[in-house]
Amino acid sequence: MSFYSVISLWGPVAGWAGLIFLISSIAQYDLPGAPDFASTAAHVIEYGILGFLIKRGIHGTYNEPGSIREERLYFIAALTACCLYALSDEVHQLFVPGRHFQVSDLIADSAGGVIGIVLYSRIAVVKSG
Repeated sequence: MSFYSVISLWGPVAGWAGLIFLISSIAQYDLPGAPDFASTAAHVIEYGILGFLIKRGIHGTYNEPGSIREERLYFIAALTACCLYALSDEVHQLFVPGRHFQVSDLIADSAGGVIGIVLYSRIAVVKSG
């Protein structure tokens, strides 16, 4: 695999993970008039994108059509990466003034990761068949 291929597949993952880290480094603030579900929706969306990008990276790295077993392993690998990054993000927030570890955020992040991974998998199936 060429250097360009690695950068094009994994650069967006690193960039998006960096953006999540940057946003998590901002002291907590309240958005006036924002509905209660806005924070949860934001977590689902940001980790949905991360899950999509990670699955894209894995799919592009191992670009041969995989068996159902391999696709399951790719799904598990992508989900594990998303969940571990979400956990590290919540731990990171323990060190940011006004932020704290929230299990509900971890659940929303993981759900978003699943949605993004499944979405990428569905798009890849449609494109290949």
